[in-house]
Amino acid sequence: MLFRRGKVFCFEDRETKLQKSLATQDLGLARKIVQAKINAINQPMMNLVMVKTFLAAKDPKLITRTWSNRRCGWVVSIWPIMVRRAAGMISRSGS
Repeated sequence: MLFRRGKVFCFEDRETKLQKSLATQDLGLARKIVQAKINAINQPMMNLVMVKTFLAAKDPKLITRTWSNRRCGWVVSIWPIMVRRAAGMISRSGS
């Protein structure tokens, strides 16, 4: 359900009764955001296809890379810690 709180449009989930600001004053944009939320719930596979399409447009090789190819930047510096943590060798506190 779409409603207005002050000048900003908000959305209430009818099932959970949770309310969230849509952070817009434009009714048309608010409707599009709500429709996108509904589509995300009803069409999860479509979302996956859309994400892959956007990623392929950015970098065509991105979708076919393995995790070892994607490690870069900060991930490389913490990779050994993450591997040991996953193996149960160290706790989250680092000790």
